[in-house]
Amino acid sequence: RGSVDGKLLAPLPPALASLLERTLRAPPSLFAESQGCDAAAQACLAVTTSLLRGALDLRKEAWAGASSDGGELERLDEAVDEESRAVHQSLGIFEALLEASPELSAPLARDAGLMAWLLGRIKLRPFHANKLYATELLAVLLQQNAPNQALFGEEGGVLALLTATSYYKRREPQALEEAELVENMYDCLCSALHAPANQTLFLKAEGIELMILTLKERRFAAQGALRALSASLARNGANCERFVDIRGFKTLFPLVGAAPPPPPAIMADAAA
Repeated sequence: RGSVDGKLLAPLPPALASLLERTLRAPPSLFAESQGCDAAAQACLAVTTSLLRGALDLRKEAWAGASSDGGELERLDEAVDEESRAVHQSLGIFEALLEASPELSAPLARDAGLMAWLLGRIKLRPFHANKLYATELLAVLLQQNAPNQALFGEEGGVLALLTATSYYKRREPQALEEAELVENMYDCLCSALHAPANQTLFLKAEGIELMILTLKERRFAAQGALRALSASLARNGANCERFVDIRGFKTLFPLVGAAPPPPPAIMADAAA
């Protein structure tokens, strides 16, 4: 108790690993101030240690009054460059922890509140580098992880991602990073739909209807919509019945053997 497994910090730069290990044993604000850190560094440390408190077996007495529900992240204003960098750096730490110790995935997602924060961040419509990073981390949490897939449904993740992807039903990505964001969101949705409970939530949220409408638009998002539709129908009779009832084959059959939708202009320019 009270110790940090060295392999958790191994992927981090030595200076940052040392700083994080010491910070995990003291209230983050006091440690950051004592080290003379700037505001971005203090925010990064506060966010990381606040979230990790609920996921790692650390001494509780050092955390009187601290929060483990992601509140530190929510208090940061990403319109301020310094605080936006703090969010990005904090997400980078969690990515390194997940790469080093995949078994931390479920504790970070549920106990540390990371899943809830990621979903809330993805729901915000304007494109942002931190939103892209959030989708990447969410994809890691959901990949072949039944507990996290179940938590995703409990936290309203199906509706959150349907809301986020609906923005691109008729809108093309304006940059390569934004196109990657769209692909990541559909990857997350497909992973989550491996859980039968999430397939039911998808049905109730009219996700099948949204995927059909997206396919009809023949935009960049159509390829992801086809994958999500396939995942939602797999081994699920109720969803298949809904697909037939709304005449989904009328949309699907013309796509058989047809050329895929043209890529957005920004991707065509990059390829050239």
